[in-house]
Amino acid sequence: MITNWSFWAVVVSAIAIVLSQLPPVRLWFRRPRLDLELYSRVFLTHKIGNPNVQAHIIVSNIGGRTVRIRSMSMRFTRNNTHVFTLPVQNYLQKPTDKDSVLFTPFFLRPDEDWSHIANFLNFFDRDDEKRYRDMESELRQDIMEKRRRNPDALAEADDVNVHPIKEFFNEKFSWSPGEYKMTVAIDGDKVTIEKSYRFTIFESESDELKAHVDDYKFGARVYWEPTGGPATGIFVQIH
Repeated sequence: MITNWSFWAVVVSAIAIVLSQLPPVRLWFRRPRLDLELYSRVFLTHKIGNPNVQAHIIVSNIGGRTVRIRSMSMRFTRNNTHVFTLPVQNYLQKPTDKDSVLFTPFFLRPDEDWSHIANFLNFFDRDDEKRYRDMESELRQDIMEKRRRNPDALAEADDVNVHPIKEFFNEKFSWSPGEYKMTVAIDGDKVTIEKSYRFTIFESESDELKAHVDDYKFGARVYWEPTGGPATGIFVQIH
Protein backbone atom coordinates (compact mmCIF):
# COMPACT_ATOMS: atom_id res chain seq x y z
CA MET A 1 0.00 0.00 0.00
CA ILE A 2 1.26 3.42 -0.86
CA THR A 3 1.54 5.50 2.31
CA ASN A 4 3.48 8.44 0.90
CA TRP A 5 1.25 11.36 1.76
CA SER A 6 3.09 13.61 -0.68
CA PHE A 7 2.14 11.22 -3.47
CA TRP A 8 -1.55 11.28 -2.49
CA ALA A 9 -1.50 15.06 -2.21
CA VAL A 10 -0.27 15.27 -5.79
CA VAL A 11 -2.97 12.83 -6.95
CA VAL A 12 -5.74 14.75 -5.19
CA SER A 13 -4.48 18.04 -6.60
CA ALA A 14 -4.44 16.58 -10.11
CA ILE A 15 -7.99 15.30 -9.73
CA ALA A 16 -9.12 18.70 -8.45
CA ILE A 17 -7.55 20.43 -11.45
CA VAL A 18 -9.28 18.04 -13.88
CA LEU A 19 -12.66 18.50 -12.17
CA SER A 20 -12.27 22.28 -12.19
CA GLN A 21 -12.15 22.18 -15.99
CA LEU A 22 -15.42 20.26 -16.23
CA PRO A 23 -18.96 21.67 -15.97
CA PRO A 24 -20.53 21.48 -12.51
CA VAL A 25 -21.80 17.99 -11.69
CA ARG A 26 -25.37 19.31 -11.57
CA LEU A 27 -25.11 20.05 -15.30
CA TRP A 28 -24.11 16.53 -16.26
CA PHE A 29 -27.65 15.24 -15.77
CA ARG A 30 -29.50 18.17 -17.39
CA ARG A 31 -30.72 17.38 -20.89
CA PRO A 32 -30.45 19.93 -23.73
CA ARG A 33 -33.09 22.62 -23.26
CA LEU A 34 -33.74 26.07 -24.70
CA ASP A 35 -35.83 29.04 -23.68
CA LEU A 36 -37.10 31.79 -25.94
CA GLU A 37 -38.24 35.35 -25.34
CA LEU A 38 -39.28 38.21 -27.61
CA TYR A 39 -39.57 41.86 -26.78
CA SER A 40 -43.14 43.06 -26.63
CA ARG A 41 -43.19 44.78 -30.03
CA VAL A 42 -42.08 43.65 -33.48
CA PHE A 43 -41.58 45.73 -36.63
CA LEU A 44 -43.53 44.69 -39.73
CA THR A 45 -42.31 45.95 -43.05
CA HIS A 46 -41.97 44.91 -46.70
CA LYS A 47 -39.84 45.30 -49.82
CA ILE A 48 -42.12 45.91 -52.80
CA GLY A 49 -44.78 43.94 -50.90
CA ASN A 50 -42.50 41.07 -49.83
CA PRO A 51 -43.08 40.71 -46.04
CA ASN A 52 -40.25 41.27 -43.54
CA VAL A 53 -40.22 41.17 -39.73
CA GLN A 54 -37.65 42.65 -37.37
CA ALA A 55 -37.70 41.41 -33.78
CA HIS A 56 -35.46 41.50 -30.72
CA ILE A 57 -35.12 37.84 -29.86
CA ILE A 58 -33.42 36.19 -26.87
CA VAL A 59 -32.49 32.49 -26.98
CA SER A 60 -31.23 30.98 -23.71
CA ASN A 61 -29.59 27.62 -23.11
CA ILE A 62 -31.13 26.45 -19.82
CA GLY A 63 -30.00 22.84 -20.22
CA GLY A 64 -26.79 21.07 -19.33
CA ARG A 65 -25.29 20.59 -22.79
CA THR A 66 -23.81 22.94 -25.35
CA VAL A 67 -26.32 23.30 -28.21
CA ARG A 68 -25.66 24.17 -31.83
CA ILE A 69 -28.43 26.49 -33.04
CA ARG A 70 -29.04 25.74 -36.70
CA SER A 71 -31.94 27.98 -37.69
CA MET A 72 -34.78 30.26 -36.62
CA SER A 73 -38.08 30.97 -38.33
CA MET A 74 -41.48 32.61 -37.92
CA ARG A 75 -44.72 31.04 -39.15
CA PHE A 76 -47.75 33.28 -39.65
CA THR A 77 -51.44 32.48 -39.79
CA ARG A 78 -54.10 35.12 -40.42
CA ASN A 79 -57.62 34.43 -39.24
CA ASN A 80 -56.58 30.77 -38.66
CA THR A 81 -55.19 30.31 -42.20
CA HIS A 82 -51.46 29.85 -42.83
CA VAL A 83 -50.12 32.68 -44.99
CA PHE A 84 -46.30 32.44 -45.00
CA THR A 85 -43.14 31.41 -43.15
CA LEU A 86 -40.10 33.68 -42.78
CA PRO A 87 -36.60 32.33 -41.95
CA VAL A 88 -34.03 34.46 -40.14
CA GLN A 89 -31.52 35.90 -42.61
CA ASN A 90 -29.38 38.39 -40.68
CA TYR A 91 -29.13 40.30 -37.41
CA LEU A 92 -27.57 43.32 -35.74
CA GLN A 93 -24.59 42.56 -33.53
CA LYS A 94 -25.38 45.70 -31.51
CA PRO A 95 -28.72 47.57 -31.36
CA THR A 96 -27.00 50.74 -32.57
CA ASP A 97 -25.47 49.08 -35.66
CA LYS A 98 -26.76 50.18 -39.07
CA ASP A 99 -25.48 47.19 -41.01
CA SER A 100 -26.56 43.63 -40.31
CA VAL A 101 -24.45 40.48 -40.43
CA LEU A 102 -25.41 37.15 -42.00
CA PHE A 103 -27.02 34.65 -39.65
CA THR A 104 -25.01 31.42 -39.43
CA PRO A 105 -25.31 28.42 -37.04
CA PHE A 106 -23.70 29.02 -33.65
CA PHE A 107 -23.01 27.22 -30.38
CA LEU A 108 -24.74 28.17 -27.14
CA ARG A 109 -23.17 26.94 -23.91
CA PRO A 110 -25.20 26.17 -20.75
CA ASP A 111 -26.53 29.35 -19.08
CA GLU A 112 -25.55 31.41 -22.14
CA ASP A 113 -27.88 33.77 -24.07
CA TRP A 114 -28.07 34.91 -27.68
CA SER A 115 -29.77 38.33 -27.70
CA HIS A 116 -29.99 40.31 -30.96
CA ILE A 117 -32.33 42.25 -33.24
CA ALA A 118 -32.95 39.78 -36.07
CA ASN A 119 -34.48 40.14 -39.52
CA PHE A 120 -36.84 37.45 -40.82
CA LEU A 121 -37.63 37.45 -44.54
CA ASN A 122 -37.78 35.43 -47.73
CA PHE A 123 -35.50 36.57 -50.51
CA PHE A 124 -37.02 36.68 -54.00
CA ASP A 125 -36.57 33.46 -55.95
CA ARG A 126 -34.51 33.58 -59.16
CA ASP A 127 -37.44 34.42 -61.45
CA ASP A 128 -38.83 37.13 -59.17
CA GLU A 129 -35.35 38.57 -58.59
CA LYS A 130 -34.75 38.88 -62.36
CA ARG A 131 -38.19 40.34 -62.89
CA TYR A 132 -37.67 42.87 -60.10
CA ARG A 133 -34.20 43.88 -61.30
CA ASP A 134 -35.50 44.44 -64.83
CA MET A 135 -38.33 46.65 -63.55
CA GLU A 136 -35.96 48.55 -61.28
CA SER A 137 -33.54 49.15 -64.15
CA GLU A 138 -36.29 50.48 -66.45
CA LEU A 139 -37.60 52.78 -63.72
CA ARG A 140 -34.14 54.09 -62.88
CA GLN A 141 -33.25 54.80 -66.52
CA ASP A 142 -36.55 56.62 -67.05
CA ILE A 143 -36.01 58.87 -64.01
CA MET A 144 -32.32 59.52 -64.72
CA GLU A 145 -33.12 60.53 -68.30
CA LYS A 146 -35.78 62.99 -67.10
CA ARG A 147 -33.32 64.45 -64.58
CA ARG A 148 -30.71 64.83 -67.29
CA ARG A 149 -33.11 66.80 -69.47
CA ASN A 150 -34.47 68.94 -66.64
CA PRO A 151 -32.25 68.86 -63.50
CA ASP A 152 -34.44 71.31 -61.56
CA ALA A 153 -37.71 69.41 -61.93
CA LEU A 154 -38.96 66.57 -59.77
CA ALA A 155 -38.48 63.53 -61.98
CA GLU A 156 -41.46 61.21 -62.17
CA ALA A 157 -41.32 57.97 -64.13
CA ASP A 158 -43.83 57.21 -66.85
CA ASP A 159 -46.71 54.96 -65.89
CA VAL A 160 -45.48 52.27 -68.28
CA ASN A 161 -42.51 51.79 -65.95
CA VAL A 162 -44.36 52.30 -62.66
CA HIS A 163 -47.35 50.04 -63.31
CA PRO A 164 -45.35 46.75 -63.43
CA ILE A 165 -43.79 47.51 -60.04
CA LYS A 166 -47.22 48.24 -58.55
CA GLU A 167 -48.48 44.95 -59.97
CA PHE A 168 -45.51 43.17 -58.41
CA PHE A 169 -46.35 44.82 -55.08
CA ASN A 170 -49.97 43.67 -55.29
CA GLU A 171 -48.83 40.08 -55.88
CA LYS A 172 -46.44 40.05 -52.91
CA PHE A 173 -48.18 42.20 -50.30
CA SER A 174 -49.18 40.05 -47.32
CA TRP A 175 -49.89 42.39 -44.38
CA SER A 176 -53.65 42.45 -44.82
CA PRO A 177 -55.94 43.37 -41.91
CA GLY A 178 -56.72 40.57 -39.49
CA GLU A 179 -55.81 38.58 -36.39
CA TYR A 180 -52.36 36.99 -36.66
CA LYS A 181 -50.69 34.12 -34.89
CA MET A 182 -46.88 34.24 -35.07
CA THR A 183 -45.04 31.04 -34.12
CA VAL A 184 -41.31 31.46 -33.51
CA ALA A 185 -39.29 28.24 -33.92
CA ILE A 186 -35.67 27.70 -32.86
CA ASP A 187 -34.04 24.58 -34.27
CA GLY A 188 -30.93 23.16 -32.59
CA ASP A 189 -29.13 19.82 -32.49
CA LYS A 190 -31.39 17.37 -30.61
CA VAL A 191 -33.52 20.19 -29.22
CA THR A 192 -36.13 22.60 -30.58
CA ILE A 193 -38.45 25.16 -29.07
CA GLU A 194 -41.52 26.96 -30.35
CA LYS A 195 -43.53 29.80 -28.85
CA SER A 196 -46.59 31.49 -30.30
CA TYR A 197 -47.65 35.11 -30.06
CA ARG A 198 -50.65 37.04 -31.34
CA PHE A 199 -51.15 40.50 -32.79
CA THR A 200 -53.68 42.45 -34.83
CA ILE A 201 -53.22 44.47 -38.00
CA PHE A 202 -55.97 47.05 -38.36
CA GLU A 203 -57.18 48.29 -41.72
CA SER A 204 -55.60 51.72 -41.15
CA GLU A 205 -52.21 50.05 -40.47
CA SER A 206 -52.45 47.92 -43.58
CA ASP A 207 -53.30 51.03 -45.61
CA GLU A 208 -50.28 52.78 -44.08
CA LEU A 209 -48.03 50.03 -45.40
CA LYS A 210 -49.64 50.24 -48.83
CA ALA A 211 -49.33 54.04 -49.01
CA HIS A 212 -45.63 53.86 -49.83
CA VAL A 213 -46.54 52.54 -53.27
CA ASP A 214 -47.13 56.17 -54.26
CA ASP A 215 -43.38 56.79 -53.85
CA TYR A 216 -42.42 54.24 -56.51
CA LYS A 217 -42.90 56.69 -59.37
CA PHE A 218 -39.99 58.72 -57.96
CA GLY A 219 -37.81 55.64 -57.49
CA ALA A 220 -38.15 55.93 -53.71
CA ARG A 221 -38.24 52.60 -51.83
CA VAL A 222 -37.32 50.85 -55.10
CA TYR A 223 -33.67 51.72 -55.71
CA TRP A 224 -33.18 54.39 -53.03
CA GLU A 225 -34.52 54.99 -49.53
CA PRO A 226 -35.79 58.41 -48.34
CA THR A 227 -33.91 59.95 -45.43
CA GLY A 228 -35.86 61.52 -42.60
CA GLY A 229 -39.20 60.26 -43.86
CA PRO A 230 -41.47 57.61 -42.38
CA ALA A 231 -40.20 54.06 -42.45
CA THR A 232 -41.88 51.46 -44.63
CA GLY A 233 -43.26 49.62 -41.63
CA ILE A 234 -45.30 49.59 -38.43
CA PHE A 235 -44.71 48.42 -34.87
CA VAL A 236 -47.27 46.01 -33.44
CA GLN A 237 -47.75 44.81 -29.87
CA ILE A 238 -47.50 41.05 -29.41
CA HIS A 239 -49.00 39.03 -26.58
